[in-house]
Amino acid sequence: MLVAGCAGSHKSVVPVVDLSPEQQALHWDEEYQRADAEMMKLYQTLVGSDPTDKKKLRAAQKAWLAYRDAGADAVREDWEGGSGQNAAANSALAILTRERIRDLKEWF
Repeated sequence: MLVAGCAGSHKSVVPVVDLSPEQQALHWDEEYQRADAEMMKLYQTLVGSDPTDKKKLRAAQKAWLAYRDAGADAVREDWEGGSGQNAAANSALAILTRERIRDLKEWF
């Protein structure tokens, strides 16, 4: 079975072998939770504890979070009524978050 990737459409796919739609959703939710925790730890390291420091990075991260969530919502909508709807949205969250980790490491 195939699960949507981060492109916002089920035309871009990431394979998950021999899992039910519910298992796929759980798999991708767990991957997203791990990625989100890693990203938040990295982000906190980058911005530090002073809320007045790195205002542009803070604003960029806030905007990126809105982008990620909107992208996952678009994937969820694209799969509406399908058994892979939650897995597709969760995979988008996980993949986009992994990409953000890469970007944060490269740029900052």
